[in-house]
Amino acid sequence: MKDSMNEFTVFDPVDFLKTAEDIQYYLEAAAQDEDPKTFLRALRTAAKARGMMALAEKAGMPRESLYRALSENGNPNYLTLRKIAAALGMSLTFTQAKNAASA
Repeated sequence: MKDSMNEFTVFDPVDFLKTAEDIQYYLEAAAQDEDPKTFLRALRTAAKARGMMALAEKAGMPRESLYRALSENGNPNYLTLRKIAAALGMSLTFTQAKNAASA
């Protein structure tokens, strides 16, 4: 009797970010994590899903700057985040937390 082996494929979330809505929900979920690196990783994944070169062009920044800002050690400033979000067809918004007390 021949042993059957399971075949596994590498999971890449880029493969599942097909629409703007997919990217929106993905980034919203990542933004809920307290670790800022989680959001940065998600933003990098979304950028890869849209194409880094095309996204850098839409954001009006050099491709190398986009890669650097979204790298594992990246620390993009607010303006860079806004440019990347806009290039993805998104905007940065704030909503009231469900458990927040009224001010």
